Amino acid sequence: MTHVDLPASLLKRKAVVYVRQSTPAQVQLNRESQRRQYELVEEARRRGFRDVEVIDDDLGRSASGTVARPGFDKLVAWLCAGDVGAILCLDASRLARNGRDWHHLLELCGLVEARVIDLDGVYNPCRPNDRLLLGMKGSISEFELNILRTRMYEAVRSKALVAERTHMETQREQQRILELELQQARYEASLAERRYAACDPDNRLIAAQLEKNWETSLRRVSEYEARLDDIKTHNSATPTPDFTGLAEDLDAAWSSSSVTMRTRQQLVRALINDITVNIDEADCEIVLTIHWKGGRHSTLRLRKPQSGEHECVTSDDALAIIESMASRWSDEHIAATLNRMGLPTAQGKSWTAKRVGSIRRVRGIHAYKSAEKDGEWLTLTEAAKASNVTAHRIRSLIAAGILPAQQVVPGAPYQINASHLRDPRVATAMRRKGRPCQSPPESQIPMFTDT
Repeated sequence: MTHVDLPASLLKRKAVVYVRQSTPAQVQLNRESQRRQYELVEEARRRGFRDVEVIDDDLGRSASGTVARPGFDKLVAWLCAGDVGAILCLDASRLARNGRDWHHLLELCGLVEARVIDLDGVYNPCRPNDRLLLGMKGSISEFELNILRTRMYEAVRSKALVAERTHMETQREQQRILELELQQARYEASLAERRYAACDPDNRLIAAQLEKNWETSLRRVSEYEARLDDIKTHNSATPTPDFTGLAEDLDAAWSSSSVTMRTRQQLVRALINDITVNIDEADCEIVLTIHWKGGRHSTLRLRKPQSGEHECVTSDDALAIIESMASRWSDEHIAATLNRMGLPTAQGKSWTAKRVGSIRRVRGIHAYKSAEKDGEWLTLTEAAKASNVTAHRIRSLIAAGILPAQQVVPGAPYQINASHLRDPRVATAMRRKGRPCQSPPESQIPMFTDT
């Protein structure tokens, strides 16, 4: 990704990393795509943004415009408020796969001069060339979705027609078999009649037996005739199932609670020719190449499990938080942060200091040591003690934007640089009593002193 210097006015705003995957299956299986999208947070910081927000509310939601996307709505609201300096995404298809949402987003970015950043570069929607290129990216993304949808529908329709022909062929085969059985029964009845007619009437015992056989054959003929009439009536009264309608309701057919896993497997067989599996030893990944019925190919990359690895594994998000907080925060603080964020252990349990310490030792993450703290960075409690104010006062100054503070992740304890406590603006706000924690304009003359 090429580096382009951004204006200082934009860097004062927040950078938004938009994370999205189209289906719940992709969210569960394609973790590589998630990792690459979340890594854009570091890219935003490298470009100079201090305030970086991640919007991942639309994971598992399509961007075709047919379903609601609360995350995209939140992004639009922030753009309208002028809070966004740049939007970061892997490609245009993450943001939108329909022209209406895409061009509406570009209009808003142009109004507030926000930048759009992807793997190819930085785009300014206010510039005609960049806007033209962004428009082409959106059109290509929408076109790809339409092509994929058309080919999938064609594959399902083709399979439906085969199922319809098979259904009709099965009915005709059943009728043909019954007609042959009826023909055989009539022949046997005719043979029994001739044997009875050729019998000597004086031989009553043999005549009685031949008459009984003849009657049995006639009853069998009557049964086959009745069954054949029932099948003909049923075939004419029962309409042929319309399997082609399945293509129009593919999403509903897949997501319906009444659809069994076997039915989904049959649907996958109708859409996919084969899947080729290769191992990328260099990146330790499993590469799946999916060959669709319509001729299109898709590639899915999954992390290759290591030798002895099992399913009970701590999530990458939890490990990243532990690694980033371990050098400055105790295991108790880290455990509390993970629990507030709703990230469980590998066994689905809540975190404790003992469990955090166990993960650190296994992963080789250095422990928190109070001796390593040189006084440059303080916790909220330490900052309150150093300034001789309450912790609530420090928290109010942070909320008002007067005292800068950092969090490793949202929900983590605040980290405060000791030099900021000596800032005259912060010191004045600390001494102010009975009034909100906000700095008055320089031109405003105070009515009361701060004493």
